Amino acid sequence: MLEASEQAFELLFTKLKMVTTFPINAEFVIVDTTGLSESFRDQVVEIANENSYNVDLVLFDYKNIREYYSSDRSKKLIDNHVRRLRTEVI
Repeated sequence: MLEASEQAFELLFTKLKMVTTFPINAEFVIVDTTGLSESFRDQVVEIANENSYNVDLVLFDYKNIREYYSSDRSKKLIDNHVRRLRTEVI
């Protein structure tokens, strides 16, 4: 997955710019991501600011870590993301 990461983010930012720039200007845009990277969040905020959008966050920070395991993803990956969220982001 890391091999495609750079291209995937480039595509995400290109599409985000497309739907927030005149003449499209969607009423709202949802970017569903863990967004653990500060540079990623900065880029999203920059695009929003350039196009006069507000940025809101919905964060599911469960008290019981077992609630994160409802998906089929690796528990180790989930643990790493939750740890990063709580120590680096929040």
